[in-house]
Amino acid sequence: AIILDFWATWCGACVSAFPKNEEIVSKHSDGLAIIPVTYEPAAKVSKFISGLREKRGWPLAMPFVTDNTWLGKLFPHQSLPHYVWISADRKVVAITSSQQINEENVGKLLAGGPLDLEVKKESY
Repeated sequence: AIILDFWATWCGACVSAFPKNEEIVSKHSDGLAIIPVTYEPAAKVSKFISGLREKRGWPLAMPFVTDNTWLGKLFPHQSLPHYVWISADRKVVAITSSQQINEENVGKLLAGGPLDLEVKKESY
């Protein structure tokens, strides 16, 4: 299963979720990837992530997608963070905010059970 984590360097809520997300992935590394996705350029993100590793001691081993344009078009959003949950059988099963990223919900995703998550509301 994959959870796409749309974020930006200026989004404090996005950045503060990295350690929790990485902990969840480490517990479920055989069946889950959380992939941070940003429209920002690789050089800016690399410098930013290096700073977090040095100043906060965060390992941040997740693979980061930078310079993104097409995933944002597939999963349009106006606010961040924005999470797209994709099951192991490649179906989008939820689009949420950060509050739904937790052990219980990830367990349901990995078990293939139904997810009854609050859908993130966007106003266009």
